[in-house]
Amino acid sequence: MPCLRNIYIVLFLTITSFTLAQSLYFEQFTTKDGLLSDEVYNLHQDKQGYLWLFTNYGAMKYNGKTFEPVLKNLSLKESFIYSFFENKKGDKWAANSNAKIFRIINDSAFVVEGTESISEKLKHKIAEIKQLYIDDSLNIYACTKMYSYKFIKSKNYFQVRLNTDPFKDSVMHLAIEVDKNRILSVFNDSEKNLRTFFSTKLRHKIKFISGMDQFLYKFSLGDEFECKPGIFKRFGDKIYFNACSKLYCIDKNILKEKMEINSTILFFTKDKKDHLWVGSYNGGLDEFDEKDSLVNHYFEKKTINCVLFDSQNGLWVSTEGSGLFHCKRVDEMHFSENHELGKSISLLKIINNKLFIGNSGGDIFIQKDSTRVKFIDRDSKFEGPHDILEKDNFYIITSRSGIRKMDKTNKLMSRIIPEKFPDFFY
Repeated sequence: MPCLRNIYIVLFLTITSFTLAQSLYFEQFTTKDGLLSDEVYNLHQDKQGYLWLFTNYGAMKYNGKTFEPVLKNLSLKESFIYSFFENKKGDKWAANSNAKIFRIINDSAFVVEGTESISEKLKHKIAEIKQLYIDDSLNIYACTKMYSYKFIKSKNYFQVRLNTDPFKDSVMHLAIEVDKNRILSVFNDSEKNLRTFFSTKLRHKIKFISGMDQFLYKFSLGDEFECKPGIFKRFGDKIYFNACSKLYCIDKNILKEKMEINSTILFFTKDKKDHLWVGSYNGGLDEFDEKDSLVNHYFEKKTINCVLFDSQNGLWVSTEGSGLFHCKRVDEMHFSENHELGKSISLLKIINNKLFIGNSGGDIFIQKDSTRVKFIDRDSKFEGPHDILEKDNFYIITSRSGIRKMDKTNKLMSRIIPEKFPDFFY
């Protein structure tokens, strides 16, 4: 597996909670670094570890050092890839802005026979394929903002329309869980005027299908008709979906409004710490903790198209117009020079699940769980702590200015003469 980047350690600790409220450091890639365009949309890391990125001028692969164009057999008009899928075996498919479906072989794209007529219809309806899924039987699912189809595999593919008639039961949206990692979003559009039939005063109905089970949910359309569901994702036992600037959660078969941000949500995902990352149109990237509290905001006023956590614990963010951003490790921290931990770090030690951090100015901090407190205030006579030892009622601290003993109760500090140091242990 190719290494995406060499690890650049600003400050790396195994206690992941220490990253709370600290900013990640991102490196930016643009056309100056080899990108075909600064408009980067979908991201995918394949089974071999390569990063795939898709721009309005074509697809590229990143091997940890360079960006190389792929799918070069496509013309410029066909090179805008809208959706991408890789199965467990590593076989790959893609759909472009003209709704054509391709099988990817040796980094080249070939149209799947049997899908051409539907692709032509979707192209004229300006209905790009926003979700592409291929099951274990090689049946292809293609979902757009209007029509959605299942291409059933036989000698050639033949299509079945997934949309139902919304005027029969007023269900405007289907969510089909095809496996535990993917939920297809099917909008029940029609040639008829839905704006007349479904007014903004009505509540939006979603039929969720998971195996043999079916559930019906309702939620407010809001002020705009276009506030219909977008992406559906499962995280553990909970299912999330977005609609305009709102994020909803289905938990124990109950639909709840999770949160609302200040811009239209384009993408969301969760990391290993159960933090929720939400990218939006001209609204940047928000990070929420497991309690839905905002802990960080990145890329102010930028449009965030996709967020990817790679196998090296790195974070990739694609934007519209600003290229690609990469944080090499999400468990490392970056502090500015003005921050008290932005100074030279002279002490890092874990004692009884507590992390002691000392800087060149003489400060020592204790980090436990998600809380960091100042343990020893800066003292001009106490420079660059090197080590710390904990006993029942006191600490022994070594530094460039000598050895000191600090009482745990009153924090009074006294200097230790080296030749009498053993006496303090009895």
